[in-house]
Amino acid sequence: MRIMINWADYWQYVYWMIAYLIGGISFAYLIGRVRFRLDLRQHGSGNLGATNVLRVLGKGWGFSCLFLDVLKGALPVYLSIQRWDYANHYAVVMTGIFAILGHIFTPYLGFRGGKGVATSLGVFAMLVPYPVLLGLLLFFIALLLTGYVALGSLVAGFSVPLISLFFYGWETNELLLTILFLVGILVFYTHRSNIRKMLTGRERKISHFWNHKER
Repeated sequence: MRIMINWADYWQYVYWMIAYLIGGISFAYLIGRVRFRLDLRQHGSGNLGATNVLRVLGKGWGFSCLFLDVLKGALPVYLSIQRWDYANHYAVVMTGIFAILGHIFTPYLGFRGGKGVATSLGVFAMLVPYPVLLGLLLFFIALLLTGYVALGSLVAGFSVPLISLFFYGWETNELLLTILFLVGILVFYTHRSNIRKMLTGRERKISHFWNHKER
């Protein structure tokens, strides 16, 4: 996976824009508005992500939103791989990044979206599947031990880049690993309020709303 940048390939810019627009589709917002006439920005944690859908609308809708958020990250990357087959690895990786940015800064809702974990999962499952599987395992371990979804997300966001570094090495994967570490930092940034709540004991555990909808 060596870095190969072909700035003259205009198709990569088209793919990036499409990835951003797909990533910007807020399924949490759509599920709340279309099905329940609710704006999830005004309920629960106020976050437009699968965890808040689970929190406010229940497990079925929460997992549906999770699946769709993962899919909107994986699909653009899959399509870009079909086009370039890693011949332009830069274009493939950046397609995934634009999908993640679309989720976090959705253009349809004033650039306020979710925290990017599920969409990042879809993106990197296509790029580094084995580290993602191990990261998911660590996510569930952290979740089971503490009950905090946010802590599991932080553990996964931190561990996937480190595991990828171990699996693939730095020399021929500088771009991909740099992006992974940057996304890990971005996950910490988008979870800054959760970190503050965990430190002060105000973060709610998943058991609190697993069987109780908050609306």
